[in-house]
Amino acid sequence: MNEVAHYEGVAAKDKSNSRSIINLVKNTAFEHAVMAVPDELFLLDEKEIQKKARVNVTDDFIKTSFWNEYDLAQAKAKNMTLENVYVRCCSRDYFFKQFLSNSYKVAWLLTPPPNYQVMLDTLLSRGLQRLYEILSLPLENTYIDNKGNAHTEIDAKIAHVIYQITKDIDIRVKGAIPQIVASTSRNVNVNLTGEVPQEQMTQTTNMEEVDAELRRLEEKLGPTIRDQMPKERDVIEVEYTAKEPDGSVRETNE
Repeated sequence: MNEVAHYEGVAAKDKSNSRSIINLVKNTAFEHAVMAVPDELFLLDEKEIQKKARVNVTDDFIKTSFWNEYDLAQAKAKNMTLENVYVRCCSRDYFFKQFLSNSYKVAWLLTPPPNYQVMLDTLLSRGLQRLYEILSLPLENTYIDNKGNAHTEIDAKIAHVIYQITKDIDIRVKGAIPQIVASTSRNVNVNLTGEVPQEQMTQTTNMEEVDAELRRLEEKLGPTIRDQMPKERDVIEVEYTAKEPDGSVRETNE
């Protein structure tokens, strides 16, 4: 017997409680559907109700949306908006004519889902139990050959799985091995003569600082730097001679 589900289900129909579901949803059709659910349905296990209700994917969406709207209403001390429950899950006709007309579906809807964090903790606990079972598996296999002799060998597959689990647990408990990433710093060094004294080198950690330093020095030094940088592309004239087929020489400039 699901005592929690029974309590929550019956409490949802309690009109004397201003914050019960029946009072949070101001909709006549919904109220009639909730009040029509026999109390004994809430004595059934949720899985049993779900099986009898023949819950489908759309119904799952409706229930999730319903309890999200419920939590929002309780947090803000306001009423639930029923349209918010079904508008993104199904049509209005499906919700009112097929879902609410099924007392098993309504009973299942009124059974609150487990807390998300509780579900995660439960899954983690169950998973750790299964990992413990795997770590307890024997590593050695014994078999009898055709001559009746017994042989023992290590099961490499199980050994590999155990090693991987142990490594993952070790990382989880002790933390991963830190990775040291080398960072390269750029140095910008200029003086009035264009020399680069090591003792005056300025170290920067990103290109923005490099660009800012270059602009500052250019403004300070004026033409000293600008004169050293080409303003336009140089044109180089190359003169060479070529012999024509008749043996004459032709000069060409390019």
